Amino acid sequence: MLVPRSLIVFLASVCCAFAQQDKGGFQGHVDDDKGQHVSGAYIVATPQGSGGGQTATAMAGAIGDFNFADLKPGVYSVCVQEPGGQHLDPCSWSTPPQVTVVAGQTPTITLPLVVKGSLFVLRIDDPNKTWGANDDLLTGITLPSGRFSPLRMAGVDMTGRTYDVAVPFDTPLVLYVSSSHLLFSDDKGKSLGHTASIPFKHVTGGVNARLTITVSGRN
Repeated sequence: MLVPRSLIVFLASVCCAFAQQDKGGFQGHVDDDKGQHVSGAYIVATPQGSGGGQTATAMAGAIGDFNFADLKPGVYSVCVQEPGGQHLDPCSWSTPPQVTVVAGQTPTITLPLVVKGSLFVLRIDDPNKTWGANDDLLTGITLPSGRFSPLRMAGVDMTGRTYDVAVPFDTPLVLYVSSSHLLFSDDKGKSLGHTASIPFKHVTGGVNARLTITVSGRN
């Protein structure tokens, strides 16, 4: 027996309606503590607990606006990631806000203000092209609390690599660089060995903090 096309369309629409009612979302906008919109940042919603669901990402618009839909109901932590920017991701530097998604609802939420800090840049020069493709490297910033934030690789060229990460102002920080095979030296030629811990602090009003080390050899 043939099923009328109109009935198929009706059943499909009913199924879609029920599917949509099983999902929810939220929307809003993100501003920083200087009163500026955080446009172009990635807003990342990550499900918490054992309720399932998948991590979702949205990009903030010109006025910091974002929208999430088709999320499984549950609690989500919200991160604000700005690769190469100066804003501090609350998931790395503070307590990330949490949002509860309810089926059939897409409320407008207000996120806490994102803190604007400084863009710390690490340059690792490799003048002798010692760095091999399989050589390991761990590099990041450690806060006094012990929280560790990895650096992002921002660029690679013929003479080395550049890394960066947003860091807070007026906070004692430690740059950590370590490799199993590579040896490093500082910008004055002093040997740092395989592992270096370099304290620094970016004072409010100063230019973006920048450090340079050199790959001096391997073993």
